[in-house]
Amino acid sequence: MDNKYIISFLVLTLTFLITFVNLFFVGRKNERHIKKDTNAYIVNFTMLFVSFFALSLFIGQYDFIYDLNIMEPIIIFVLAALVFILNNLESTKKIAFFGNIIAAGALYYFVPDTYVLNEHLHYVWLNKLSVAAIFLLLTLIYKYINGVEGVLAIQTFYVGIGIFLLGLFSATSLLIGLWGGALAGVYLAFYVFNTYPSRLNVTNAAANSISIIVVWLMIKNGQESSLSCSVVFGLYFIAEAAIAAGKRLSLLRRYEDIYANTFSVQANARGLSAKSVETSIMKVLILMLIFGCLQIYAPNYYSIPIFAAIVMLWFLNRLLNWDVPRQTLKEMNKSLVKEMKDNINEVKKIINRD
Repeated sequence: MDNKYIISFLVLTLTFLITFVNLFFVGRKNERHIKKDTNAYIVNFTMLFVSFFALSLFIGQYDFIYDLNIMEPIIIFVLAALVFILNNLESTKKIAFFGNIIAAGALYYFVPDTYVLNEHLHYVWLNKLSVAAIFLLLTLIYKYINGVEGVLAIQTFYVGIGIFLLGLFSATSLLIGLWGGALAGVYLAFYVFNTYPSRLNVTNAAANSISIIVVWLMIKNGQESSLSCSVVFGLYFIAEAAIAAGKRLSLLRRYEDIYANTFSVQANARGLSAKSVETSIMKVLILMLIFGCLQIYAPNYYSIPIFAAIVMLWFLNRLLNWDVPRQTLKEMNKSLVKEMKDNINEVKKIINRD
């Protein structure tokens, strides 16, 4: 067996084991829970950085489509740390989103001039700006899936394991695939302590920070011709968080809390246990993992992601209405249209009242 594969296996195994052991002792410390959670993320972040660095050192970038600037992952980790700090300090919480903006600006700089996100975007700067804008949007909404314990951890794990499998199938750079494996290893270890009933939780500061690394890895994977696979792996958080944030844009008072707008939190509020919510999401994430890997062999970039999106929307509807008898597609559409009309009428009333 090639030495680089042996070294990779050792690094990923040690990443999981060391993370697990450290989190075990963090969870047992006699201190306030919020302090434990912060310490847990510091462990996760440190192990990710060390494993990314070790893998970069031993594997290199011999099979990249676009050359990797060695400063890029370092700067991404520095900016993820900055976002964590800004979200942790009371004096900077309200302007913490500037950390995401700075990270998006850094990504704009690192996107290769020859990378084409969409062939209809004829200017180099427009392709790069589109990538940076997508990155900014996804990093800003990633935290909103953190309403039910265990959910953000398993989504992070499945993004990582998906990219790792692409590396094994030679559908992306081996180094990027191994970075995905490191992400999966760290968050599998964390998930053991984060699953319901959790001993360690994900703080909002941690959720904001890890979003920088997760979304960056999805985009780097996309630059290796696997963007549609990345989209499918992250489809749960994209759909769940985007819909929740979209509801906030309405003028309806009941949608002011974005975390409460998510289907997972609403299902939990309607009596579905946190463990059942978590298990249901894990099942759909396994399905997305299969779809994402099948996308490697798809004849185009759109067929499987579109089908996966339809499945995801159906799943979210079923999750929310877990206590309602199964509806036909016609009944689901009718219910959705009625809800939209009711919301529009409420917004009109608010506008007329003002």
